Amino acid sequence: MDSNASEAKFDSQNLSVIGMDGTTLVECGTSLPVVQRSNGEFCLFEMDSESSRTWYAPALFADYRQKGRLSAFTQPIPLSKFLSSSEQPLVLFVNDDFLEEADAQRPISHQGTRVTWTRIEDESLTMWATCLPETNANDWLDLCAKQLLQKIDDRLHGGDLVVKAGREQLLKWSDLGLCAATETQTRWNLYLRYGAVFTPKERLRQMFDKFVKPEFPMITWDSYDKEMYQMHVSIKGKQLGL
Repeated sequence: MDSNASEAKFDSQNLSVIGMDGTTLVECGTSLPVVQRSNGEFCLFEMDSESSRTWYAPALFADYRQKGRLSAFTQPIPLSKFLSSSEQPLVLFVNDDFLEEADAQRPISHQGTRVTWTRIEDESLTMWATCLPETNANDWLDLCAKQLLQKIDDRLHGGDLVVKAGREQLLKWSDLGLCAATETQTRWNLYLRYGAVFTPKERLRQMFDKFVKPEFPMITWDSYDKEMYQMHVSIKGKQLGL
């Protein structure tokens, strides 16, 4: 958003969240909100020390939407309740498939903040969105990731790896969990479970080099492999009632 724009000081006028930056390429996540003021002008809302925004003419909205530079909501969400905090507000988005797999529901409130949901337009699957302070949005996503982690452990302890369909389900839960997880420990635990069901081992090493190592640079392949083996032993022991 860098052309046909005007610089304007941010004031106390009412703003509505009408979309988010970019498009939804995954089942869940967060993005910066796109807000609109009463005259129809819109901008990407970022908290900054300058307290200024770059506003765009209403006529550009459809063009940016068509080019995938932003995603539009079916109904606007008032931004005013987040402006009393210095914390960056984020759009939290999830689709119905993620909610079903995570055994989660769209909350009406989270950590004392009321949650207003709307749909994102032009999605093949129903995609829901809301706007929350960054801490609240990340916390809710990580709770969903932990629920998926628990489902994986329950299946692993039940010996579900012997069935191909069971393995595919575990991989899906691992993928969704990693998509949602925001806490370092949650992500590490999910990477371990992902490795526990990922085959063959050559492809697992490629996965480690591409995803795990960049995120956990102090972890070596040997230490990752060892911790996965210890987890296998623990799971097998529980299956045998040891």
